[in-house]
Amino acid sequence: MEAIVNIPILRAFNDQSMKISRLLLLAIFCVLLSSCFDTTETYTLNANGSYKLSYEVNVGSLFKAFKGMVPDSLLNNPSIKNKDTVINIAKATPDSVLKTLNKQQLRILANTNLSQKINLKEGLILIRYTSSGDNLDDMNYFVRDFNNIVKRAQIKSDIIPVGNAPQEDAESNKDKDVLPISNKEYDLIITPNSFERKIKPELMAQKIAKDKDSFAMLEGMNMKMPPIPYAIIINLPRAAKSVDNPKAVLSADKKQFKLEVDMMDAIKNPEMLNFKVSY
Repeated sequence: MEAIVNIPILRAFNDQSMKISRLLLLAIFCVLLSSCFDTTETYTLNANGSYKLSYEVNVGSLFKAFKGMVPDSLLNNPSIKNKDTVINIAKATPDSVLKTLNKQQLRILANTNLSQKINLKEGLILIRYTSSGDNLDDMNYFVRDFNNIVKRAQIKSDIIPVGNAPQEDAESNKDKDVLPISNKEYDLIITPNSFERKIKPELMAQKIAKDKDSFAMLEGMNMKMPPIPYAIIINLPRAAKSVDNPKAVLSADKKQFKLEVDMMDAIKNPEMLNFKVSY
């Protein structure tokens, strides 16, 4: 889940560096780079194999936690504008890139949108990716390679600068995430009868080590982290037969699976993120 995030607030913080503690800057920057945002993943599976999904990342709750330390001059900075936009990934992708993609990649890009909402005075910094398709093969490709699909699209965004790195840096940046969600720490397997997610221990350990360093730095400055909610919701094509995660909850009709955790707890016990729901 590590991400390269180019949120305008960080650029403005740099302009205000003479007025704000360098340690505070480092702490906020550290938290943002760890991608510890309020996150909701929603998947809707239909009986005919079609699907809809969304990845929603809310940076605003963390911003609110630190808002009391942010000067009014930053909140009123004219370079930070409110934003409410929707970008279709395929339409925003350069033709030179589109020519290099296969039919499946082109189809997925055409069915994927990015919406961005920013209003710092209201503490709103929201990123949402939505996508849909008519077969589980496309869905499995999307969840497995979501980060690389968008990276190749080279979308230029005020929030996520995909493709903004110089070409000569492409090799060194090839393994970096460009999104707050990449799924690289998981194996996801979606079939007509089950949805399963298993953590990749080595990659998850790397992420947790980075997050722990960030949180230790904050604790050293007596700055308490707020809870970091994470939820995954799966609307099933029919009633669930079994669920192997004790923290997961099924709706009354057993057609909706929901797993909610505090990522601070998941850092201590990442196995709680594993699940398999059969239907």
